Amino acid sequence: MAKNRWAGKTIVDLFTDEFKGRPREYYVHAVKCGRLQVDEQMVHADYIVKSSQKISHFLHRHEPPVLGGNIVILQNEVDVVTVCKPASVPVHPCGQYRKNTVVGIMEAEHGLTPLFPVHRLDRLVSGLLIFAKSAERAECFRQQIEANLLQKEYVAKVVGVFPEGEQTVDANVNFNAREGRSTVEVCKVL
Repeated sequence: MAKNRWAGKTIVDLFTDEFKGRPREYYVHAVKCGRLQVDEQMVHADYIVKSSQKISHFLHRHEPPVLGGNIVILQNEVDVVTVCKPASVPVHPCGQYRKNTVVGIMEAEHGLTPLFPVHRLDRLVSGLLIFAKSAERAECFRQQIEANLLQKEYVAKVVGVFPEGEQTVDANVNFNAREGRSTVEVCKVL
């Protein structure tokens, strides 16, 4: 939707000023061939944008592949599905990913839609994910999490001896595509 500050600019000037990743000539061509539209209509390059108009930019994009292996369904109930998410696969559409996500793959391969993530795991982390099959069930889970009736727990497999007691580790996760697993190197435990 066109922002107020965009009103009064031509469609080409708007995209050239606001989305600097492509040259002005790209946007001129995109308008001429219909890849840039206003309110689902083709316009000319000098078209003046008005506030709150719907602006669409259609382009072909290749998603990066995900390398983590299959998503295994552990439990598929009436209102909840639990899966084992491999590392490298994002949970839901984000960034460059639209279809190569747990939500996208579950829809394409198993016909499970809609799915509402109860919690997330970072793209490079593997583990169990719970999805609600309705917004109402997801809201119920959200309230339980907020009331501390449900908690996520992370389990790490370590090489060597890990100190006793509760530990906080603040470190970057590294994904090894060849091995299909994530690792963290920790020299100091906080």
